[in-house]
Amino acid sequence: MAVPVYRHVLVPLGQVLVWAWHVAGRIVRALWRGVRLAVRVLVGWPAAQVYRHVLTPFGHVVREVWRSVRTTVREVRAEVRKALFGSPGREPVRSQARTLGSTTAVSNPPAPEHSLHQQG
Repeated sequence: MAVPVYRHVLVPLGQVLVWAWHVAGRIVRALWRGVRLAVRVLVGWPAAQVYRHVLTPFGHVVREVWRSVRTTVREVRAEVRKALFGSPGREPVRSQARTLGSTTAVSNPPAPEHSLHQQG
């Protein structure tokens, strides 16, 4: 009794379930492709166009304004320093030469010191 039930009921039922699973997979795959296409057309393409035609030129304008402001600030800072101290500020000179096996720079001879009374 078990063999005919298995052969005539369970095997065909299993085949129908496998077939239904494959059909459902194809339907879901087609739906997913449609959703991806819709998202690409409705979101991706407009976002790319906004980035390309709005945000990129705006970024270029911001970059140029920032460069000009930075240059102007540097020039003003140099002028203020020159007006207050009489000469442009200088960073201390440091030798780039290094001795073998050492991480410290070779010492430079000290610069002559000037007092405020001698500057006149």
